[in-house]
Amino acid sequence: MTFKDSFDFHYYKIGISNNVKKRKQSLQKDIDFELKVLYKKYLENTFDFETEIKKKYKCKNVKQYIFGKLKPRKKLLPNNTEWFHLDEKEVEQIKKSLDVYNFEIKKERQKPLGLGGYIDPYEDKTYTFKEYFRGKAYYQLSLKQYNYILDMLKNKNFKLKEIDFLKLCCNYFQVNKKLSQKQYDYIKYLATKNKLYETRR
Repeated sequence: MTFKDSFDFHYYKIGISNNVKKRKQSLQKDIDFELKVLYKKYLENTFDFETEIKKKYKCKNVKQYIFGKLKPRKKLLPNNTEWFHLDEKEVEQIKKSLDVYNFEIKKERQKPLGLGGYIDPYEDKTYTFKEYFRGKAYYQLSLKQYNYILDMLKNKNFKLKEIDFLKLCCNYFQVNKKLSQKQYDYIKYLATKNKLYETRR
């Protein structure tokens, strides 16, 4: 992605996302200038490609951009390890280096929390959105999972600590906040526990 600041300096973001449109919308909230998607490519072993590119252009990393011409001020960039001052030649080099790869997009079937069946994420938008940040996985709950958690809260067998955690997950969903791997594993555990309670009824 790219944008120009008040003095027409170009900023380029190099990163990973499995939902580019949503990622762009998220970043746009923290940037005063229009963001544009300059290039996107489906890759396997994505982190290897990202790490290699960022390492190559590490000296061109930029943390802030300039806003305002009369009274210019610096503003912090979101995810500021991923923004670079590059020239057109360098941008073209990156694009050409990735163009040679032609990985086929695989339709992985994912299992929603405690819901039993499988959903194709490319056909049904109720699947869990997953992304990586600094090598760690984070999960966005689907609406279907959120509704399931609401049903779980009706179960009186859960401990107070577990109920508080389930409420926290509901709050995360409502503000579009993602769960860590540890939180995601714990909610899967509670979903399994909930099934056992239902079986005993």
